This record gives sequence, structure tokens and C-alpha cells, in this order.
Amino acid sequence: MSILPPELLLPALLAGLRGKPGVRWLDEEAVDDVAHCRVEVDGVAFAIDVAAAPGGDMLRVLCSFGCVPPDDAENVLKRLLEMNFLMAAGSPSARLGIDPASKHVIYVFDAPRRRVSPVSLEAALRASAERARHWRQTLWADEVPAGAMGEPGSFMPKV
Repeated sequence: MSILPPELLLPALLAGLRGKPGVRWLDEEAVDDVAHCRVEVDGVAFAIDVAAAPGGDMLRVLCSFGCVPPDDAENVLKRLLEMNFLMAAGSPSARLGIDPASKHVIYVFDAPRRRVSPVSLEAALRASAERARHWRQTLWADEVPAGAMGEPGSFMPKV
């Protein structure tokens, strides 16, 4: 796939997500933004940013895994470091962190613009949503406490 200019890339990618089951825009008023958007896929909040990745030839995706349980923060942070180490071997652009503003665990990955298509973006978002749901189920056992996920998309400020 050829590299589209940044102002055309996000609209082209998002057009491929429109009307798909389990996809909804979190800022409907910003749906025409050419550099940023917030979207929910299969119940998991994402932010997509064309301009954030260094060099300008990458698309950055942020996925909210949810908040760190306060009563088990030390173990969760240890698991995050272990997961970052394991992910580095398979995908150097993928990493986990904690957003200081929302306290959400955020899964971040960069995708080369020249290789991203609507189909590959949808697949990456759905796979990331599955990881987030697995994280939440593993971390919170059977029941996620009210407010643990925050407001959809609250981890990523509107830009």
C-alpha cells in the first residue's frame, strides 16, 4: 500500500471502520479530524494519532486496558514490566505504560503508515481489544468494580 499523506490517511482508514459491528466514535464532533480520533472497538477505548509518532511515517494507537487495582498495584506494575520485556522481543514498537492523568494502563503501538490498511487496522484494534478484555478479566477476576475502566476514551485527551 502506498503512503497516503497524513491528512488523507486517518480519514481513509476510518472509512473502513464505519458501520462495522462493535465500533463507535467517542467524539462524534471530531470524526472529520485528519490527525486524531477516539474510537471504541468491542467495548474498549482507543485513541489513534497520525501525528504523534516520531518521524511522521507511523500511526500511533493507544488502547486503554483500564485502571490499576489500588490494592494490588505493586504486583500489577511488576507484571507490566515483565510484559514490556516479553513484548520487546516480538514487537519493539509495542509497550505498556500508565497514563499519569487517568491512571489507566495503556497499550501503545506504532504501525508503519505504508503498511496500514483499513483491514489491518481493524484487525489490530480487535486483537488489542481482546488483550484488554483478557487483562481486565484476569486482573479483576469475575467482576470489574464500577468506575475501574473510567469513562470511555477518558485516557486520551481531546486534541
